[in-house]
Order: sequence, then structure tokens, then C-alpha cells
Amino acid sequence: MALYAFDGTNDDDRNTGSTAAAVAADTNVYRFYSAYTGYAQSLGIKTEYVPGVGTRFGLPGKIVGGAWGVGWLDRINETYETLCQAYVGGDRVIDVIGFSRGSAIALDFINKVYKDGIQQNGRIVVAQPSIRFVGLFDTVAAFGVANLGFVFSSLNAFHRLTLPPNVEHCFHAMSLDERRPSFVNQRIEGAYEAWFRGVHSDIGGGNNNPGLEYVTLRWLFRKAIACGLPITDANITDSAVHPEYRIKPNFFSQANKLTWRDVGPTDWVHYAVQQHPVLPGEPCNDVPPACPIETVEFERDRVTLPIAV
Repeated sequence: MALYAFDGTNDDDRNTGSTAAAVAADTNVYRFYSAYTGYAQSLGIKTEYVPGVGTRFGLPGKIVGGAWGVGWLDRINETYETLCQAYVGGDRVIDVIGFSRGSAIALDFINKVYKDGIQQNGRIVVAQPSIRFVGLFDTVAAFGVANLGFVFSSLNAFHRLTLPPNVEHCFHAMSLDERRPSFVNQRIEGAYEAWFRGVHSDIGGGNNNPGLEYVTLRWLFRKAIACGLPITDANITDSAVHPEYRIKPNFFSQANKLTWRDVGPTDWVHYAVQQHPVLPGEPCNDVPPACPIETVEFERDRVTLPIAV
């Protein structure tokens, strides 16, 4: 068993401390990784946390990594080598999570695993190994200038952002209220997708808005439990979940009010969206009235969406 966790742009929550402020600023990827690792370490299970693009090489790395997503290929190749070593060593159950561009990198990573298999000494020893679980927070494949309102989408052509057939379960928590034009949500065919209240970082964390961020974290924890991951109800603190909290857009979200994400009439919407109406003065996206609801019961128990008829 092994977890590979790809964090979002400019996110690196290692060694940030344990103060209340530091914990509130953590991403959901790091929170999930920490919960998984707490169990895994006692059993010698491998976990790998991959900081987001823009976290290497100081300020220059932050600028080019944050703006262009530079560094994604190194992260994929390094983590792939780690996975091959762990797999040959006995960690043969593969789990993957990601946030933002880290989710796009996670998709690219699992496609590489599917395409190249598990290699040892330059030869394939296991072709198309199974991946048990993929959990994604608001996938954004913006390999361009993310905060300036435009993106060179042709750069995304270098990335494989579909779900390969060796994945058993994939869950995708999507931001209903993100509206930056360059933060286009990457839909994933075949994934269990649901819309959640909040902007991009309200979904994936790192926004100092933990009450709202924990809504999606609890959802993914419960899906992980249902899929057999080393997460338990002890990792879930219901009192920390506050879906009624105000969404927290950053400056660029406030400056770009023309591009709402499209929600289809058959898309699943998390029950917290239905239960908590828009707060006064809070700009929020509209949801088609007939959208099916991801209920509390579905959140706990369901790992596949029903087939549309």
C-alpha cells in the first residue's frame, strides 16, 4: 500500500509548524496525506508528499512555477521512480490524491503508470498495475499564466488528463463558485464528480477557511473509508466542518466576474450547497434546479455513480 500526494501551485505544507494558524493554512492534500501517513508509518507503508509547482528554487521558481506550471515533468518522473521502487518492494496497492495543478499532475502521473507499467532495471515487470483510489480537489490544467486572465491552452496538449482504465475509483470535488477565466475546471470522464460550495481554494485548502475546506475533506475521507484506505472515522471531526461559512475569493477572483463555471442539469451537487443559501452580498454560481443531490448517505456509502438512463 502506498499514497502519492500532489499538492497545488506554490503549496508546500511540510515543516510549517503545528500552531492554529499553520494548521488553518494547510491544504486538503496535506491533511489527507497526514491522516493516511499516521496509520501507514506504523506498518512501514510508503507515502510520498509532492509539493506543488512553484515551491522549488526560491523566488524564481515561485514565479515561473506559479505562472506556467514549470516543474511538472520532474515531479512526475521522480515520483514514478519512487513508485516503481516501492511496488517492487511490496507496496502494491496504489492510492493517489491531488489539488489544482497537482490534480492535473496526478492524472498525468497515473497515465504514465498505466502506459509504462512498473519497471525494474529498465524492463517492465508489471504492465498496467491497478490503482485503487484517485482523489482530486478541483482539477485545473492551467499550464499558462494562471492569475492574469488568460492561458495558453495548447500547453495542456502535453498532458494526459483522462482517466486510464487501470483506476478502480476516482473522486473529484469541484468548485462551484470559482470564476477566474484561466481557472477552467477540468472535467474527468468516468470519475465520481460532485460540485461544492466555495472558490478554488475553499475546495482544496490553503485558503485559511478551514470550516468550508473541511466539507470536501470529509467527503473524500468518507469515500476513502468506503474504498478501504487506511482512513477511519477518527480522522473526521464533524465539529470542524462549517458549510455555512462565507466563501473566500482572492483578489483575482473578485476582479474577474464574467466567467462562471457551467453546471449541467445532471451533475451531482453536494447537499451542503442545497442546505446553505447564498449569504448577503456573496457572489455565488447558480445551480440548475433539477440537479441530483449527493446526500449524506451517498457521501458515506456510495463509490460509483448510477448509470444514466
